[in-house]
Amino acid sequence: MGEQVLVLCSDTRVTIPNLASNDNATKLETIGPLRILIADNAARAKELLAVITEHVNEEKIADDSTVGKLKAAATTHKRNLLDEYFGLTWGVDYNGYLAGTLNHLPEDVLSRIAREVEQLHFECQLIITAHTKTGFRLFTMDSRGTILEADDYVVIGSGLWIAQASLGQRQYSRYHHVSLASYLIYEAKRLAENEPTVGKTTNMWLIHHRHAKVVPAFINGSCLQISPSGISTQGPDVFEKLFGLYGPQRLPVEIPFPVLWPTAVPEVPLLEEHTQTNVSGTAASGGSRETEK
Repeated sequence: MGEQVLVLCSDTRVTIPNLASNDNATKLETIGPLRILIADNAARAKELLAVITEHVNEEKIADDSTVGKLKAAATTHKRNLLDEYFGLTWGVDYNGYLAGTLNHLPEDVLSRIAREVEQLHFECQLIITAHTKTGFRLFTMDSRGTILEADDYVVIGSGLWIAQASLGQRQYSRYHHVSLASYLIYEAKRLAENEPTVGKTTNMWLIHHRHAKVVPAFINGSCLQISPSGISTQGPDVFEKLFGLYGPQRLPVEIPFPVLWPTAVPEVPLLEEHTQTNVSGTAASGGSRETEK
């Protein structure tokens, strides 16, 4: 297998429900050997990242044990959410609930508690990339804490259904050259902007598995250039021009199309003024039509 390059892409919009939204946020976080992209509730994602940090921050290179630590972090976070729910709603912790502290409540209330516990979720999603000795491994963590590994690519967020369709239609593969892979990911993000909650700004990072430095490589399709003094400036456009050439094209209002029916509608002869029509029933029900003069 050749050397691997990791391509990460996101918008910059984060939302805290019922409070605020921010269109200038960086969704990429680095925790030990992990590069993590967040989606959905930013505040809840920060809480989850703090728990993950406690489990894997000391690692330099990911290995098979990293997956187990991620699962342990998800379990810990779920327990924290349960303690929060019971503490704020019922004044007890989860252990107290398991010990039967609330068993004096009516049966319908206990049933409602059980339903609310079942519906409790993280309110966020993560893309997790693990830096190993030989390359990268890709995972997702969904809002229930389930961790799944992927081979070629992963997509999360409100624009998932559009981006997933775009990458599938393009037959994206991990074996594409990095230039083609990067464009296809950019194209999928641009198309996902048709989902109203997806931000218009696009950050893209390209990370070689032998180089740990993480900086945005492209912003809105333009290559980011770093001066010797460390100042970053946007260079020439790359991906937006390619998107104009190879992305979906606008259609005219009318396009050439074969004529399937006559353009002129034949006139229906009108009955004379003194003619009356008596209709009883319908053709389906065997009715008759009589004309009287």
